Amino acid sequence: MAIPLALLVALFAGVSDFLGAIGSRTAPAMAISAGAHAVGFVMMVGLGIIVGGSPTTADLWWGIAAGFGSAVGLTAIYTGYAKSRIAIVAPVVGVGSVSVPVLWSAVDGDTLAGQAWYGVALGVLAIFLVSLSSGEGRGSVPTALGYGLVGASGLGFLLVAFGQSSEDSGIWIVAPSRASGLAMLVVMLRVSRTPMRLPKGLWPVIVPVAALSSLANAAYAVAVREGSLASVAVVSSMFPAITILLAWWVWKERIRRVQLGGIAVAMLAVGLIAAS
Repeated sequence: MAIPLALLVALFAGVSDFLGAIGSRTAPAMAISAGAHAVGFVMMVGLGIIVGGSPTTADLWWGIAAGFGSAVGLTAIYTGYAKSRIAIVAPVVGVGSVSVPVLWSAVDGDTLAGQAWYGVALGVLAIFLVSLSSGEGRGSVPTALGYGLVGASGLGFLLVAFGQSSEDSGIWIVAPSRASGLAMLVVMLRVSRTPMRLPKGLWPVIVPVAALSSLANAAYAVAVREGSLASVAVVSSMFPAITILLAWWVWKERIRRVQLGGIAVAMLAVGLIAAS
């Protein structure tokens, strides 16, 4: 069940990101993220009660830490996209964020079959290829690398943190991550003097963003308890392919050949991991 759940994570996260991109055309992306965190917290508390579980204190602390990683990572990514070179930021974030749990797994003695490790390696390559952008943006190369590395570190830590939930915790690790992420985003909005008020017409977009991103986190937390952290993290992190396909379908955006190659490599990687 681990790999099907990871594919579900990629689907939910990819659609959520696409909807977030729609919303960011009319409101600040950070404010949309804050709204989604607030709605997501309420949703995950309710769903946590329905699903049940007995979280430990450590589960809750790992959830809080994951929220901080998410807030820092997303802020760096959004800022990097706006002020720097997307063509550098995006692939650095894509590969860097998934490299964190892969390295953690290797150090932690994750026992994967050789075929599965080949799949993990191909998956990292696929994420890099799919994330390649033709946009240049502003700023220097070192600045773009800086934003990318900070974003990758934050999201990579989130992937590792969600992998630490105990067997009987249900999905309770997600709710505290929504709360801590919201708190940090509010601070960032205040410091940057970014307007926090969101147009009423945006809530039909924000609610599904919150639901899908929160459900993706919950599915990921369950998946890593049933399978390898490295393989689940890699498959889950293929969500940019979903976002790109949606942009092609809805907005008629052109998909570059290198990105199509990345999608093909991703399919091969999933097959290798699933067959191991």
